[in-house]
Amino acid sequence: MSKTGWFRPAGVFEQFMYELYRDHGLVISYVLRVATAREITGDDVKEVFTHLFRKTINLRMVPEERDGELWLRELQREDIDFQTVEDADVNAVYHDMGQYRFNPDGPMWAGRFLPRAPKQDEFITSTTMENTDEKLKKLPYVSHVLMTFHHSIADGFTCLRITRHFLMLLDDVLAGKPIDDSEQYAQMIDIKKQTTVLEGVERTLKADPDLLEARLQSLVDSVPDALLSKVYPQPSKRTPRTVSLPHILDSNTTAKFTARCKKEGITFHTGFCSVMDASIVKTLQERNLMQETYRIAGHHAIDQRCYFNDVENAYGIGMGIVDVTYDVPKDVMENFWSHAKKYHTKFKDQQNRKTSIEHPVIEKLTGQNPFFLIDSEGLDSPPPKIGTYGTTNMRDVTKFIGKCGDNVDLIYYDRFTSVQELYFNWCSTIQTFNGQLMHSMQYNTQYIEESLAKKIAQSTFQILREVVDKP
Repeated sequence: MSKTGWFRPAGVFEQFMYELYRDHGLVISYVLRVATAREITGDDVKEVFTHLFRKTINLRMVPEERDGELWLRELQREDIDFQTVEDADVNAVYHDMGQYRFNPDGPMWAGRFLPRAPKQDEFITSTTMENTDEKLKKLPYVSHVLMTFHHSIADGFTCLRITRHFLMLLDDVLAGKPIDDSEQYAQMIDIKKQTTVLEGVERTLKADPDLLEARLQSLVDSVPDALLSKVYPQPSKRTPRTVSLPHILDSNTTAKFTARCKKEGITFHTGFCSVMDASIVKTLQERNLMQETYRIAGHHAIDQRCYFNDVENAYGIGMGIVDVTYDVPKDVMENFWSHAKKYHTKFKDQQNRKTSIEHPVIEKLTGQNPFFLIDSEGLDSPPPKIGTYGTTNMRDVTKFIGKCGDNVDLIYYDRFTSVQELYFNWCSTIQTFNGQLMHSMQYNTQYIEESLAKKIAQSTFQILREVVDKP
């Protein structure tokens, strides 16, 4: 029986994410801790997910091969991958969803509802935010909702808005309001616009071989010598996994750091990445790896919709990676803000040159791609070169998901990217919610031990507090 609902051929970035999931299990997952006016049930949450499926076009998309070409096909049946999980460890289910495998026939997303969790749960205790008690006075019932997405149908920009849709729909369900499923939230990414921009980049690089060589070298440099494995023991060979370590900064320090970055003329993101660089240098020096400079490479996920002139509600995959490689001086803490300004300049230069768009074009023209991947069996020994870290920064998410109705409020939120077979040590998810900086370090168990990951994550916040008041 022939399938129907073929939507359009997949774009370059959709094809890339399809292959990363197929071959290396890449998904993105979210955990929502919600406070509600009444206790919610699995039926309530499933009703919300059903409305979400009907109203959100990318959630009905499935990437499939058609005559030797990858296409997106819109599901013609209503199918919700949903379960209620009773008396479960929230963090364990969250990590399990980070390894999720979807039904090949769709849908390419899944939801789980955890109605209750023990108050003494370490994960819940460590991720309780400052304003939680105040919110619980009005909305006393707490539960968790988890969502996982195939990256070819959704990026962080899309998922943040899907989270808002979920919360607003839940508020409507709790209030007993009618919901119009014919009103659609979004449209799919316009790959014709992407193709036009990519063709322009290809013409530019073809016409300037020196520029092409320079950009290729920049990508090669963004996978530098693996410094951490020189001085810290590597895990023994094992099946690679991603483990997430969440940390939340107090609102007072978050506000001070935000103001200081603004005063110095840099973004919060480049300021925070400079702090991470300093933490890495400190971690290396504590093991007596003394050098004049330390080459550190960050791979930063950004939203490319502005480059493609696409509409705000274009859902799907529109992200790209900006590579920033910097030789961090050994005395970075003595002149921290000077270093941060230089880092900011380099980051903005890469961003303004739209280098994130160039990656697939460079590989097409040169046949080279320095971004290695490992297989599910893991490595026998640490790689000699590796990307230091990746980042995804959703900035301040409060305005999107902070208040979505009278019957529901979000009291904690986080994202998990399954990086277990990618080419960098960890991915840092950075965002501000309700005035507090949230940093989740999702590290690859193949590359670094838990103790080292915790050391770097904790040191990052310690250094941030230290540099806020530095001259």
